[in-house]
Amino acid sequence: MTYTFTMHSLKKFVLVLSLFTVTAGFVFASDTAQAEQQRQALIKKAKEYIGVPYVTGGTDKNGFDCSGLIFTVGKEAIDMNLPRTVAQLYDYVKIVSDAKKEPGDLLFFKTVGDKISHVGLYIGNDQFIHAASDGPNNGVIMSSIHESYWQKAYCAVGQILPATVVAKAVEPTADATAKTSADASESSGTSGFGNAFNAFLSALTLNGSAGVNWSFLSPRGFKLNIRGATLDVDCIYPDASLKPGLALKVRWDPTMNLVQIPLVLSLSTSENLRFYAGPVFTIGTPVLDDYEEEITASIFPGILGFSWQTNSFEMFGLETRLVQDISYTIFNDAKGAALSPLNAFASGLYMTTGLRVTIPVN
Repeated sequence: MTYTFTMHSLKKFVLVLSLFTVTAGFVFASDTAQAEQQRQALIKKAKEYIGVPYVTGGTDKNGFDCSGLIFTVGKEAIDMNLPRTVAQLYDYVKIVSDAKKEPGDLLFFKTVGDKISHVGLYIGNDQFIHAASDGPNNGVIMSSIHESYWQKAYCAVGQILPATVVAKAVEPTADATAKTSADASESSGTSGFGNAFNAFLSALTLNGSAGVNWSFLSPRGFKLNIRGATLDVDCIYPDASLKPGLALKVRWDPTMNLVQIPLVLSLSTSENLRFYAGPVFTIGTPVLDDYEEEITASIFPGILGFSWQTNSFEMFGLETRLVQDISYTIFNDAKGAALSPLNAFASGLYMTTGLRVTIPVN
C-alpha cells in the first residue's frame, strides 16, 4: 500500500481536526453545566434530611449513617449509584487538592484511629452536611470544617462529579471579594466567558512521561531491539466522558539515525487507556535497521497508537503510573513507495515502556 501526501489529504486532516475541536468544545460546556446542576441537586436533597436521626446501616428518612446519607442522596438527587460504605466511597472518588474543593464534593475524615471512617457532603463556605453518630448534636446535621474536632480529623476531598470552578489556593478576603464583584460588574460582557475559560483551564491535567523504546522485529526477522527513548508531555481534559487531549512527543531512535517529533490528538476512554494519532516531524535521514538503507518518513499520515497505564501511586510526592505504549509510524522507501510488510513493521512498530507523572500546575 502506498502512502502519498496530497493537498486533498491535508484538507481531510484539517476537517477532522476542526470537527474534533468543535465537538470537544460542546462536550466541555455541556459537562460543566450538567455537573453544576447535579451538585446543586445533591445539596438540596441533603438539606431535606437535616434532623433525621443517626441509625447504623440506615439509608432512609427513618435514620442514616454517614455513608448511607451519601448513598441515598446520590440515588435520589441525580440517580447515581454510589458505593455503600465509607471505605468504598473513598476508593471510588477522584481525590483532589483542598484548593479544588467545591460544593457537591465529599469530605473524608479519620475519626477512628488512622483509617478513613467518616464522610460528609461539602456545601460551600467551609460547611458540610453529614450524619453524626455522637456528640452534643447527632443525626443529620450541618457542621463547619473549622470546628476543632472536624479540623483535626479532616483528611481529604473527593469528587464524584466533574469540577466546575477555578481552584483557589486561599479564601479571598472581604476586600478582595468586593473588588472582584466591582470588576465583574464593569466587565459583565466578558466575565461569563472568562470564568468558563478559567474553569476549563483549571480542570486540565498536565502529564509528563519518559520511556525506553523497543521492538521484537527487525528486517531480518524476530529480534529484540532497544530503540532509544521517548519523552512525552500531554495535556488532558479529564472531566468529559471521552477525555480529549493534546501531546507533544520527542522520540530518539539511534538504530534508524533519527529524532522524531509527533504532535498528536488523543482520546482517553478511561483512566487507564488512551488512543492517539497525528503528524510526525522527522529530523535526520532515517535508515532501515540492519541494512543502513535510506528510507523516508511520512508527515501525514504520521503516527497511530494507544497507551495503557496502571492506577496511580505516589513516588517522590508525585502522582505516578507505569505506562506501556504501542505505536505505529509510517515509513516508505527512498522513492516514496510502500515498504514490504516486514520492513514496514520492523521500522514503524514501537513499544515504549516507562513512567508517567502528573505535573502539579495549580
